Amino acid sequence: MSDKKEKDPNERTSAPLTPWEKAQLERKQQEERWHFKPFQKKRIGNKLPELVALRHKRLRRALLLNLSGFTLLLLLSLYFISPLSKITKIEVSGTSTPLAQQVVNFSGVKPGQYLLGVIFERRQITKQLQQKVPEVRHAEFAISGRNVKVKLKFYQNLGYVAKNNQFYRVAPNGKISHLAHSYPQGNTPIYVDFNNQQLLKEMAKQMEQLSPKIIRAISEIHATPTKADWQKLHLYMNDGNQVLATASTFARKMKYYPEIKAQTSGKVMIDIQVGAFSYQLN
Repeated sequence: MSDKKEKDPNERTSAPLTPWEKAQLERKQQEERWHFKPFQKKRIGNKLPELVALRHKRLRRALLLNLSGFTLLLLLSLYFISPLSKITKIEVSGTSTPLAQQVVNFSGVKPGQYLLGVIFERRQITKQLQQKVPEVRHAEFAISGRNVKVKLKFYQNLGYVAKNNQFYRVAPNGKISHLAHSYPQGNTPIYVDFNNQQLLKEMAKQMEQLSPKIIRAISEIHATPTKADWQKLHLYMNDGNQVLATASTFARKMKYYPEIKAQTSGKVMIDIQVGAFSYQLN
């Protein structure tokens, strides 16, 4: 019986490998490298489910956007076709009821127009209104249901020009309003014979510098131009006094009217054209 141990077939020896053994060893090593590749890129077949899912997600998003846009256009179309989009009534605040309809007419806003049109064009509407009613300082437009509410703010009332038994306010820029009043409001003066627009503009500028108390004390302002002074004025006061003045210096001198009046008695003519003096009226 031999004491020699059997050789392990997998145990390498120092003897050179035969060509067949060498080929088998290389094949085994290649198979091991093939099964262990931590940085090997995935083949397109492995990515296919992810690409399909991403494509479906993009398609759903595009479909949702298109559907939302179509729905919005449909709703807008239905809104503009329906009566809900149009004005039923225009309400004006800040002025008396008899004048409200005139304001509406001058604004150009009418029942049946689109509500949104008033909101988007309110600046243009205000500008158009101020061209006809220059005493309007500011106009605010608001939508309440199917009604348009217009809130007006006016400049200080400087007086009126009378035409055909109607009274029209004089704006601070000297322009005469188209808004017709049946009677003057606010106890302010009436401008008479102001045929020169430049003179009326200067007079409005001067009046704006006076206190409301002095403005209310004036009953009428007559333009009485002469060759020597085309700005000459003749005023009739509510207290019965009269004043002669020049438009260019009117505000600066007229502010002393209460003091001059306190130094006189009875009905007097106060001349403030050059200097200041007074004399009794007959």
